[in-house]
Amino acid sequence: MHAELIGVEDAITQVLWTRMFMEEQGYPIEKNILYQDNMSSILLKKNGRSSAGKRSRALNIRYFFVTDQVEKGNLTIKHMPTDDMWGDYRTKPLQGEKFRNFCALIQGDQEDLI
Repeated sequence: MHAELIGVEDAITQVLWTRMFMEEQGYPIEKNILYQDNMSSILLKKNGRSSAGKRSRALNIRYFFVTDQVEKGNLTIKHMPTDDMWGDYRTKPLQGEKFRNFCALIQGDQEDLI
């Protein structure tokens, strides 16, 4: 959970910068969605320190920047099952049906999805 919280905090500045850049170019962004597969991480990002338990009280306050962005409406956090996470093909060895499904998604071959 801590690693996911820190990873999102590292990437959120790029996400927000890209949103502002696209809006200045004349392309309004209606939805800015962050998908997560860890419910504890989602609760920490949405509720901030109030949902932190005894083991996560030592988190630095800078990791709650996402909570501010959710409250301002700049970001929405939604749950996505681990099996559907697009980033898995970059971080985990995949085999069989899951590997073929991700290959089809990456290549845009919707008819090849199982």
